Amino acid sequence: MRIKLNGDFLVKPGEVITVTVKASGTEYLASFSGLSFGNWVVVSPPNVPPNPDTEVRKFTVLSVPANSFDIQFTFNTGDNSARYHVTIVGNPAEDTFQEDVLPPPPPLPEGRDYTFVTN
Repeated sequence: MRIKLNGDFLVKPGEVITVTVKASGTEYLASFSGLSFGNWVVVSPPNVPPNPDTEVRKFTVLSVPANSFDIQFTFNTGDNSARYHVTIVGNPAEDTFQEDVLPPPPPLPEGRDYTFVTN
């Protein structure tokens, strides 16, 4: 996986993409959409010990021009230090994408779209 200048991810068919979301300072309330093509494999569901604040999912890139999904991040606290940390890595791990999602002004959740373009 390579990260393009526009923020999209350049991937190859058959590549396995791993997405990890970790909540800090807030209860884990993130929700993943379905993939536009293919299915998620939930490696580690949220709200389950030993890591109730973390969710890990994977998918295998199909031979389609592009694939996308979004994540809605909901915060249940007024704590300004609350955040979700997102890590996206492919296999082979050429580039690793990381970002912190901070609380938006209330009452709206924060959403992010992620697009994978097949090379």
